[in-house]
Amino acid sequence: MTPDRRRSLERQLKDLKELARHDAELAQLLEERRNATQSQVPKTPLARHRPRQSVEKEDFVPSDSDIGGLGSSGTWRRNQRLGVKISEITKLSLRSNLRQWGDWKDDLDRLFRSDSDRYATATRRIDKALDFMDSYIRSLWKVEVRRSSDIEFRYDNFTQWARKMINGGTDGNISLYEKYDEAKQLDNQSPFEFDAYLTSLEALMDDIGSRGFAISFFTKLQRSLRNQIKASGDTLPKDRREIVAKAQRAWEATRYSRKRNNSQQRPRSRSPKRARYNYEGSSSYRPRYNDHHHSQSHHTKDKYEHPHKRYEPRGRSRERKNDRKEDPSSSVTRD
Repeated sequence: MTPDRRRSLERQLKDLKELARHDAELAQLLEERRNATQSQVPKTPLARHRPRQSVEKEDFVPSDSDIGGLGSSGTWRRNQRLGVKISEITKLSLRSNLRQWGDWKDDLDRLFRSDSDRYATATRRIDKALDFMDSYIRSLWKVEVRRSSDIEFRYDNFTQWARKMINGGTDGNISLYEKYDEAKQLDNQSPFEFDAYLTSLEALMDDIGSRGFAISFFTKLQRSLRNQIKASGDTLPKDRREIVAKAQRAWEATRYSRKRNNSQQRPRSRSPKRARYNYEGSSSYRPRYNDHHHSQSHHTKDKYEHPHKRYEPRGRSRERKNDRKEDPSSSVTRD
């Protein structure tokens, strides 16, 4: 064996040992990563009965993130940046009221929370909120931006500006408190429905405490319903939900008794059998004709059977008879 051949074989052997050492280090890193991943995954009953299958070293092709231990891949990160798709958002118009404005604002806040990375700045939030406005409000906002060059693009200021626009340039607090003060339970309105209406107004008002809202709800109920609750002798609950539930039970009881009284006081027909069966459209309906009807049909038939017969008004024929009686030339004397 020549010296050159021996030196080449020694270099190849050295390279093979270096590759074996790198393979051993790589296998150790993969084993540590696999153990760390299994310790983070919670053990469910399904995982205990079906253990994770081992990966052969020859078939496994490590990626850059696996070798460096950098965590998840770029696809997972991209999916994490995408928020939840929300399509049910209230649209704001100039004819909207304060309750609809509150729903519009709450829907947008829910959208921004679902995708905080995309709507991190106030400018993006305002641009997205303009998509859920009608063309008139969008035009007014463009005019506002054009006139005020030093306008501060803050999302809170934008929502308050939209609130003024739907109230004719005012903040709407006066009309809001007037509606709340004049709100009363209607006759066909259940306490649950009335509570939902008051809650939509109270969400835009200053907080007066849970007890204050509970007392306000009780004072706006129907007088008969309040008297029934007070006559029960129970202490008025402090929680608004408990008062609503108590009023709902009392309202359902009075509604049932009111329907029963109305059904008992309903007047009955004098001839129920005739009113039930002898009406136009029923299978047993038989028209009833009287003599006057027959006489009219007879004259009508005679009129159409004799078209040459002259018909004159009743007053005109009487005048002609009187003229014949008064005319002396028409009388004939007998010897």
